[in-house]
Amino acid sequence: MVGDKKILNLQILNILKEHSDSKNRLTQSDIKEYLEKEYDQVGIDGRTINANIDILNEFLKDVIEYRTEKMKSKGSTIEKRYDYYLIRDFDESELRLVIDSILSSKSIPENQCEQLIEKLRKEASLSFKYKKDMVKKYTSGLKANEEIFMSIEVIGDAIEEKKKVKFKYYDYNINKEWVARKDKDGKDKIYKLTPLRMVVNNGRYYLFGVPDIYDELSIYRIDKIKSAKVVDEPGKSKDKIKGLKEGMDLGKHIAEHIFMNLGPSETIIFEFNSWWISSVIDWFGKDIMLKKKDDNTCIGSVKVNVKSFENWAMLCSYTGVKVTSPKSVADDIKKRAKEISNLYK
Repeated sequence: MVGDKKILNLQILNILKEHSDSKNRLTQSDIKEYLEKEYDQVGIDGRTINANIDILNEFLKDVIEYRTEKMKSKGSTIEKRYDYYLIRDFDESELRLVIDSILSSKSIPENQCEQLIEKLRKEASLSFKYKKDMVKKYTSGLKANEEIFMSIEVIGDAIEEKKKVKFKYYDYNINKEWVARKDKDGKDKIYKLTPLRMVVNNGRYYLFGVPDIYDELSIYRIDKIKSAKVVDEPGKSKDKIKGLKEGMDLGKHIAEHIFMNLGPSETIIFEFNSWWISSVIDWFGKDIMLKKKDDNTCIGSVKVNVKSFENWAMLCSYTGVKVTSPKSVADDIKKRAKEISNLYK
């Protein structure tokens, strides 16, 4: 059965979408071959292909690119077209970056990662699919929260509508099962709060919000949230929230709270092995002040959440991290180190 000529332009568009990109261009012969093989369109000539591409470019704002060459034919000059391809919203390196970001997420369940990646692959030609095994997602093997995207959507709606949100908050138990946190009566606890921002940090999604029961900022992992619903109540005004009267500087907050801990921030001065300077800058960003103490030691000064820094210093103690100021932070770290040492006596 001969193909339907009324949808020829859509068939050409689909061929270019599946088989072409800036690195893999098609000739008119290629397009004719695909039309015959995939759509049973027989006897389509080059002028018909070009006419349909012109229609597509007119209505879709120049989505198909090609090269041209001037040629002499029977005493006149004609334009020959070749190397057709579909202009993509993403090039392959951009798609790879987005896919790698999804794979590095600690919050998105593996099956949902695959679904997202499959959708992104459709933004490229079929040739891109052969690269799908270059990067693998690490999985802990634990059952992940399948509601994460629904929670993000609900929280986003609540933020946009300036309303409150409620949800249950889950943790793993000794049997590696998700269980909801309980209230004083042993029932699933319902958290109700004013959501302010959602943040992605260290591969996880976090919610910054203010609970109904007090006026200070709290942080929640969105991958631990289930049964999220918008509450038809206006959220708390920011001028009533401690520390937010002049607005939230989210970038500053994340820079100071590298492990998403709450509590005060202070300027901390510390020493570390100079070979680790690049990683220190990666952790604390451009605002850290650095200077050399000697050939082997650098001194850093940064304003940071105290609890986050103490956790970081314990984690990275092998790099020679030593706090010199304030003394209270140094004493806390010494106390924690002693407690760890006592565990092994």
